[in-house]
Amino acid sequence: MPNIRFGVVFQRWQSKLHSYQIPLQLILVAPFVLGSLTATGTIYYLSWSKSQQIDLLTALLLGLITLAGAIALSLVFACLVVKPILQLSKVSRAIAEGEFDQQIPTRLPIQELEIMAQSFNQMAQRLQASFEEVKAALQESESKFTKIFQYSPDPMTITTLAEGRIIEVNDSFLDFYGFTREETVGRTTTELSFWHSHEQRSLFRERLQREGTVDNLEFSVKTATGETKTILLSAEVIDLDGQACILAVRRNISDRKLAERLQQERFTLQQRYLTELTEWQNRYEAAGQASGQILYEWDINAERITWGPNTKEILGYTIAEMPQTLDGWMELLDPNHPEILRSEIENAIAQDDSYLAEYRIRRKDGAYIWIEDKCRFFSDSSGELVRVIGFIADVSDRKLAEAKLRQSEAALLAAQRVAHIGSWEADIENMTGSWSEGLFRIFGLDPTQPKPTRAEMLQQFVHPDDLDKVQQADNRTLAEGAPYQIDHRIIRPDGSIRHVESRGEVTLNDQGKVVRLFGTVLDITERKQLELALQASEAKLNGILNNAIASILSFRLFPDGIWQYDYFSAGCETIFGYTPAELMADHTLWISRVPPEDQQAIIFPAFDKLFTEQIAHKEYRFQHKDGSLRWIRSTAIAHREADYWQVTAVDTDITEHKRLEIALQATQAKLSDIIDSAIASISSFRVFSDKTWKYDYVSSGCESVFGYSNQELMAHPDLWTTGVLPEDYENVLVPLYEKIIAERAATAEYRFQHKDGTLRWISVNLSSRWDVAANGWVVTTVATDITDRKQLNLELQQSEERLREITDNIRDVFFVETADARQTLYVSPAYEEVYGYSRDRLYQQPQDWMECIHPDDREYVLATLEKQQLGRRTAKEYRILRADGSIRWIFSRTFPICDESGQILRHVGISEDVTEQKL
Repeated sequence: MPNIRFGVVFQRWQSKLHSYQIPLQLILVAPFVLGSLTATGTIYYLSWSKSQQIDLLTALLLGLITLAGAIALSLVFACLVVKPILQLSKVSRAIAEGEFDQQIPTRLPIQELEIMAQSFNQMAQRLQASFEEVKAALQESESKFTKIFQYSPDPMTITTLAEGRIIEVNDSFLDFYGFTREETVGRTTTELSFWHSHEQRSLFRERLQREGTVDNLEFSVKTATGETKTILLSAEVIDLDGQACILAVRRNISDRKLAERLQQERFTLQQRYLTELTEWQNRYEAAGQASGQILYEWDINAERITWGPNTKEILGYTIAEMPQTLDGWMELLDPNHPEILRSEIENAIAQDDSYLAEYRIRRKDGAYIWIEDKCRFFSDSSGELVRVIGFIADVSDRKLAEAKLRQSEAALLAAQRVAHIGSWEADIENMTGSWSEGLFRIFGLDPTQPKPTRAEMLQQFVHPDDLDKVQQADNRTLAEGAPYQIDHRIIRPDGSIRHVESRGEVTLNDQGKVVRLFGTVLDITERKQLELALQASEAKLNGILNNAIASILSFRLFPDGIWQYDYFSAGCETIFGYTPAELMADHTLWISRVPPEDQQAIIFPAFDKLFTEQIAHKEYRFQHKDGSLRWIRSTAIAHREADYWQVTAVDTDITEHKRLEIALQATQAKLSDIIDSAIASISSFRVFSDKTWKYDYVSSGCESVFGYSNQELMAHPDLWTTGVLPEDYENVLVPLYEKIIAERAATAEYRFQHKDGTLRWISVNLSSRWDVAANGWVVTTVATDITDRKQLNLELQQSEERLREITDNIRDVFFVETADARQTLYVSPAYEEVYGYSRDRLYQQPQDWMECIHPDDREYVLATLEKQQLGRRTAKEYRILRADGSIRWIFSRTFPICDESGQILRHVGISEDVTEQKL
C-alpha cells in the first residue's frame, strides 16, 4: 500500500515536471548540490549535538537517511535524462532499418533534450523526403535510359563483358543487321558473325579492356544477308546489376564512304583528263617549234590570228608583236604581193583545198625575206569556213638558189623556182625529158638507170588511191596550161610509201599551145607524218574536251562587257542542259539562266578580274534546261589580244557538293547552337611540346560551369588554372598531359573555385590529335558541373545501401521483370530460400520459375501473366515444387511501372510464402 501510494505520487510529480522546462545543467548539478548541502547539515548537526551527547546509533541513522535521500534524488533526475535517450536510440535503429515515419515525443522536461528531439524528427522527415526524391530520380533515370536505348536511330546493344553475350538490343540494331530479337538476344557476337574478321574483334576488346571505352572506331561488319557495311563503333563498360557489361553504339557510315570513294574517283578522272590535255597541248606546241616553221591559226569569224613558236627566229618579231589580223599581216608583205595573195586565198577557199603560196615579207629589221605559206582550211558542220591552220617556212635560201640557177640554165631555174629537191622536164614536141638526181632518190631509183616514162611512173609508183588525182592534175595542166600543185603518195620499189608534193608548170608557144612541162617533186613524208600526228592530236584533244564531265569554253570578252563565244565542249550539255550549238547561237542564253542576284554579286565582278588577266574562280547558280537549279564552279583565265581578252573557262557541276556543304554548314550552325546552349563548357585548344597551350574556342556554357565568360577565359588563359585546387591540379590534371600526347581519350574530376567563391566539382572529358599545321596537339574538352551529382551520388549510395539491406534481409521475394514478363531483371536473395533454386539460374534461364509451378496451377498462373502484360495489377496464389520435392504455397502480387505515355517499362512484384497459413 505505501509503495502504490508512493508510485502514484511519483507519477503525479513527474507529469507536473513535464510541464516545466528544466535546464540540463540543473539536472546534472542538482543531486550533487543537494547531497553536499545534506552532508554539510548532517555534520553541523552532529557537531551541535555532540554537546547533547547523541549516541552513535542515532548518528548512524541520520547518515543513512541522508544517503538514501541523495540516492533517491539522483534516481529521479536520472530517469528524466535516460528515458528520452532510450527513446532516441530506439527510433534511430528503426530509421536505420528503413522506417522513416518514426517520431520522438518533443514535449520533454529537459530543454536540451527537447531541442534534440525536434532536430531529430526534422532530420528523419528530410531523410524520408530525400529517399523519395532519390527513388523518383532513379526511376526517371531508368526511364530516360530505356527511351534513349529503344528509340535511338543508331544500332545499340548491351552485351556481357566476359562472353560477349547479347542481353538487349534496340529496334535500330535489328533493322540494321536484319536479325530478329529472338535470333540475337542470348547469343554472342561471334556466333552471329558480326565481326568482319577475328583481328577486328581482338582490336576492339583489347582497347576496351585497356581504356574502358572505345570512341568512333571504324569497322566493317556483316549483316544477316551477308552484306558488308562500314560503321563507327563506340562502346563503354558499364555495371548492370553487379555484372560488367558493354554498352555499344554503331553508326552506319557506308553511304558516306561510298560518296567519298565516288568523289575521289571523279576527282582522279578529272585530273587525268586535265593532265592528258596539258600533255597533248605541250606536244602540239613542241611539234610546231621542232619543225623550224611558224605555226599559225586564223580564226575567220573572229578575224584573229594566233601565232606559234619560231616567229622571232624567222621574222624577228615576238609572238606579242606579231599582227593579230589578216590586214595587219598584209601590211608586212612586199607591196607587189597583197592583191595577188588575196586573190589566191579567195580561190583556195572557193575550191576548199589546201593552199600554198610563196611571197616576200618584211622582217622586223626592215629586210625582206621569202617565205612559203602553206595552210589548210576547216569548215563547220554547215560547210562554212571557220578556221585556217598553216605553216610558214623561210625559203629565202631556196629562192636565192633558184636565182643563181636561173642565171645558168632557164629550165633549171624554172624548176628550182618550184622546188630544190627533185625536178623533171618533158618536151612535148620532141617527146624527150629528164629527171634530176634528187627525183631518182625520192622514187628510190638508181640515177644511172633510165628514167621511167610518164605512164610507167603513174602506173608503177603513184599510190592507187591517189592515181586519179594525179592524172586529173596532169590533164588539167595540158588542157588549160595552168600550173598545178598536189600532194600524193608514191610507192617505192622496196614497198615503202612516201608522201610527195608535186608541182608542175608549162611553157606555151606563140599559139598558146603547151610545148614543154617542167616541175618539182618534194618529199614531204616527215612533214606529212607531222601533220597526221597533229591531226590525231587535235582529234584526241577534241575527244578529251568533249568527253570531260565539264563545260570547257573559249570566248572573247570586249571592254564594254560584251562577249562572243568561240568554242563550247560537248560537256556543256551535261552541265547546263543546252547543246554547244544552242549556247553559241544565242550568247545571252547562258547569262539569262543565271539568277539576277548571282549576276550582280558573282558574274560581273569576275569580269573585272579577267580584264586584269587574273585567274577568276567563282561559284554561281544556274537554271538547268530541265528546270532544276544547279550550283556551278567556274575557273577562267584571260589574256589580252588586240582589242579584246581571249578567255578560256572550265565549268563543273558542284550541286551535290554544294548541297553537302550547305547541309554541313546547317549542321555546324545547329551544333554551335547546341554547344552554346549546353550547360557545359566545351573548348578546343592547342598543346605544344613545351607544355604551353593556347585556346582556339570556348563555348558560352563555360560561364555556368566556372563563372567566367568565354571572353575572359580566352583573354587570360591562366585564369582557369588559378581556380583549380593545387592538389587536384598536380594529382589529376598534370597526368593528363601524357594521355594528350598519346592521343588517348581521358576523363577526370577535379575541384574548382567558382567565380562566386563556391567550391565546385568539375568532370572533364577530353580527346586529342596531332595537327601538323599547328605543330602541336589539338585537344577538345567537355567540362560539366557535377557538384549536385556528387552530393546526390553520396546520398544515393547511402540510400541504396539501406535499400539493399532491406531487400537482402526480408523473407519475401522481391523481383523486377521486363515489360513482356519474359525475363527477370532483379530478384532478391530470398528467392533461393523460398523456391530452393539459385538466382544465377533464373537470370540465365528466365522461364525457370515456371517449371517450379505445380502442374495443376500453371494454367491459372499463365492466365494472370496475360493480364500482367496488359498492364494490370495482379495477385495470385499458387503452389510450387521446390528443388527438394516439397510443395510450398506462394502468394504473389505484381504492378506495372509505366512512362508518361502509359507505356509499360517493367513489372515489380513481391512473392510471399503462405504455406503455414494454408496449414
